[in-house]
Amino acid sequence: MKKRQNTAKAAPFLAVFLFLAVWEIICRAMKVETYILPAPLRIMKVFWEKRGLLLMHTSYTLREALAGLILSVILGVLAAVFMYRFPLAERAASPLIVISQTVPIIALAPLILVWFGIGIGPKIGIVVLVCFFPVTVSALSGFKATDPGMVSLLRTMGANDLRIFTEVSLPSAAPLIFAGIRMAATYSVMGAVIGEWLGAEAGLGIFMTRAISSHRADMLFSSIFIVVFISLALYGLTELLECAALPWKRKTADY
Repeated sequence: MKKRQNTAKAAPFLAVFLFLAVWEIICRAMKVETYILPAPLRIMKVFWEKRGLLLMHTSYTLREALAGLILSVILGVLAAVFMYRFPLAERAASPLIVISQTVPIIALAPLILVWFGIGIGPKIGIVVLVCFFPVTVSALSGFKATDPGMVSLLRTMGANDLRIFTEVSLPSAAPLIFAGIRMAATYSVMGAVIGEWLGAEAGLGIFMTRAISSHRADMLFSSIFIVVFISLALYGLTELLECAALPWKRKTADY
């Protein structure tokens, strides 16, 4: 059993290694030009050569993504609580929330930058726009899944609404809330990069646009790999936070 678990854990890393190895072999065998598709080893070389510059740009993007993600979680959970407590507010706000997701963020981002400039604030706002929806919808679904029997039991025991919410509704919704946060975590970096594409002083989005204008595909791929790594790291961080906040779920998964 333990050997099987170790194999399952190693499978994703093995798949990534095989993918990179095939990529490297194809580029070398077919002598693909670097400006078309650089080989992984070439990308790693550029990454090492530009590590100082990449680190500086990464710090800007990471700061924007984290600030936007935290703000979207706070606003999303509060909005879900409000709509859960007041169904009329849910019926009024749901169409607006859905409509906000049908408008391409790439179309709204230029307007946000024109209105508020190219500082860090608009980038955080774009991240919030991207991450708010999954957090709100997941949290609201979790609150609606509260066991009515438990609510009725606490009411017969004289519990007030606040106690029912903290002891029943919030714990039952917590897994879905964290599911929404995990989804939003992967979107947050993308939102920050989109904002930087359209205008910024620094960030991985600016690094990408400069790499494209210079026809440096190797530099572009090095920044893409960083975006992927940050997104996976944020996803993993939310899973660790979930395990810390919901220890009973971790124990259930071990069986």
